[in-house]
Amino acid sequence: MCSTQNTNKSDRKSGMTLPEVLIAMIILLIITGVVLNFVVEGLKASYISEQRNLVNSDTRQFTRDIIDDASTANYFLIYNSFANGDRDAKADRVTDGVSGDFLLLVYLGDYDSSIPGRPIEKIVGYFRDTVASLTSNNTAPIRRFEVSYSPASSSAPEALIPDASNASTYDDLVDQAKGFIDGKFFYNYGDKSIMMNGSVVRGNNAERVKNAYNFVIAPRI
Repeated sequence: MCSTQNTNKSDRKSGMTLPEVLIAMIILLIITGVVLNFVVEGLKASYISEQRNLVNSDTRQFTRDIIDDASTANYFLIYNSFANGDRDAKADRVTDGVSGDFLLLVYLGDYDSSIPGRPIEKIVGYFRDTVASLTSNNTAPIRRFEVSYSPASSSAPEALIPDASNASTYDDLVDQAKGFIDGKFFYNYGDKSIMMNGSVVRGNNAERVKNAYNFVIAPRI
């Protein structure tokens, strides 16, 4: 009896050659790079959009607050900064055509025959915190404080301003701001109006979003 064997079968197993492996790895790296770049650009766009929304929110809130405060104030004063040495005397008040980083709104009480003029019942301050929070880009947060007096005070406004050491305890109205007029944010326009000229800023050194801010308001007469 004769037996036959199938000589067409091969014991070799099929696989990828080294060039094929290298080509597959290169294609995979290219695809990975494209996907990562897409993800990074998407995250960057999302971050910028978020910061832009925050800038708009800061701008709206700041405008609402200063309109409410300034429209009911009796008069305003502007000083170079919130530093103690820049606003502790009448001579520190900036004059018409000069800018500063500290705006003081003054509210008067009823006439008192025992003192000259009308006493001060409240002050509200807006200041760019260049004393403690100035960045390398010359931006700083804008903070607000409010102090009421009962009974109303006959002291000069400068004597009633809180100490500069308390600056960081007041809430930020604007995360970061930069002034355009001599680097200052508040401008004395004719001793009758307050011009605010600068930019509202959000973000970090890698991605910064800016929004120009120009607004004029006058306290009541």
